[in-house]
Amino acid sequence: MDLHKFETELGLLDHDTEEAIIVDALLRGKYNPIQMHMRLKKGFNDTMSMDELRDMPSDKDAARNLARFYRRIANLRARILNELQQMQQSEQSEQSEQSEQSEQSEDQLQRAYATELENMRNKQRENREHFARIMRTIILDPESENRRVHPDLTDATLDALELQVHDIMERGCTSNQLRCIKIREAAIEQRIYDALIAELNDLNA
Repeated sequence: MDLHKFETELGLLDHDTEEAIIVDALLRGKYNPIQMHMRLKKGFNDTMSMDELRDMPSDKDAARNLARFYRRIANLRARILNELQQMQQSEQSEQSEQSEQSEQSEDQLQRAYATELENMRNKQRENREHFARIMRTIILDPESENRRVHPDLTDATLDALELQVHDIMERGCTSNQLRCIKIREAAIEQRIYDALIAELNDLNA
């Protein structure tokens, strides 16, 4: 049976399908273990040498390896989508906070806050572009209902992409967010100080 069709029909990318269920589906479908192994190591568009064929795993091991491959893809996609959602929520929060900050803070703090927000938005934009590129590498038509695993994706490529996603998430915008928090705290302290000075002036009047 054709593994292309299996990847399209199973809906691997949209559900948290257990590895054992995928293995069972592959074995019941009697998919060619050579094709399963080649899909994992070479993608759909390559051939295998005789040495590679001699080192072929058993049918069950080939199915298990391929199922693990599909689960990693689904997990990676879920991580990217979750990160993009958090970025969107963060941007909405930043817009609200910037509005409040512009009304209540001193000019110097306001400029510092605006600078950090701009740096953070630039980094978020870069991260979104990186995530979009990675998504296109693992999935054909990622925004379509007919999306499926990219035929050229291999186990080795997936290793590299997982590292890239981890690196992007580690860098994130944490340092900029911390600076924004410190600036907001400074603005609050400045307002408290100004209020106390005003009260003292009133008492001394």
